[in-house]
Amino acid sequence: MVRGSLLGGGCMAGSPPVALEQARTAYAQAQQTPQVATQAPVALQDTEQTLRRAEHVWTDDHDTEEVQHLSYLTTQRVEIAKTVTEKKLAEGSIQQANQERDQVLLEARTREAQRAQGETERAKQQAQVATTQAQQLQQELAALQAKQTDRGLVLPLGDVLFETGKADLRAGALHNLYPLAPSCRSIRSAR
Repeated sequence: MVRGSLLGGGCMAGSPPVALEQARTAYAQAQQTPQVATQAPVALQDTEQTLRRAEHVWTDDHDTEEVQHLSYLTTQRVEIAKTVTEKKLAEGSIQQANQERDQVLLEARTREAQRAQGETERAKQQAQVATTQAQQLQQELAALQAKQTDRGLVLPLGDVLFETGKADLRAGALHNLYPLAPSCRSIRSAR
């Protein structure tokens, strides 16, 4: 029996099997794809070694069956290299998406913290205004000599007297009422 019969492999004498040509083409395409070369160098190297073995078997022995087997392995390893590349690229995309998500979350938390800080500052300012107003009211009450009793706040009015038999206040009475009712000023200025 002739080893590696060319007729059994469907090849003409001297020309390599079609499977070997297909394996060479598949390997060349994978090698020229930058992503495959960078993402799956080990798988690409295994593919190259298998292709070289197929070429050596063809050159040295013309064993068509072994060449076809090695050519098949070569094309399968090219597919493995492509799959490894796709996997690594997908993992890279996932990692980038996770980083982008983390960045968006961080920015959202930062904005929320800034918003909360702004609200805190506004609340502090409002509290200061309220405290200032309360102090002013306390000072005004102290100036009016107001006293807290069981019945409420008592304000001495001083000499608030009416003209005899009339509803008109005496001239000095309005002066004593001004601190109690700022609207009295507008009444006086209207006269």
